[in-house]
Amino acid sequence: MKFWAGLTVVAAFTLVALNLGGADHWMRVVAKQTASTGFIALAITAGALRWNYGRVMLVGLVFSWWGDFFLTRSGDTFFLLGLVSFLLAHVMYCVGFGVRGVRWPAAAATIPVVVVLTGVVLWWISPHVGADMTWPVRAYTAVISLMVILAVGAKGAGGPWSIP
Repeated sequence: MKFWAGLTVVAAFTLVALNLGGADHWMRVVAKQTASTGFIALAITAGALRWNYGRVMLVGLVFSWWGDFFLTRSGDTFFLLGLVSFLLAHVMYCVGFGVRGVRWPAAAATIPVVVVLTGVVLWWISPHVGADMTWPVRAYTAVISLMVILAVGAKGAGGPWSIP
C-alpha cells in the first residue's frame, strides 16, 4: 500500500512540476495516468474490493481514470467524453456515500453554502462556456454539488473527516 501511495504522490507532484515547467505533452500524460492508476491500485490494496462502499468508490476512480485519459487528448469530442467520465465518477461517489450512510440533517445544513458556492462558480465560468456546453457543465456542477452535500452527510453519519 505504501508503494502505491508513494507512487501516486510522486506522480501528482511530477505532473504539477511538468505543467508549471511547460514540459512536453507526452510527459504530462504519463505523469497524469500514473497518478490516476496509482489511485486505483491504492484503493484496491487498501481493501476497496471487500465492501460495497469501497467497490462503488473504486468504480468512480475508474471513471476518473478515463476522464483523465480523455482530457489529455484535444478536441471537443474528447472534452465531452472527459466531462461525461468525470460526471459518472461523481455520480458513483454520490452512490458510495449513500451506500456508506448519510445523516440527512447534516446534509441538509450544507445545502445553502453549496448553492451559493455553485452559483458563484457558474457565474464565473459561464462566460467561458460555449452555448453547446452550457447544459453539460450545469449538470456536472449539479452532480458535484450533490456529492459535496452527501459527503458532509456521510461525515455526519459517523464517517471520517477525509470523506468531505
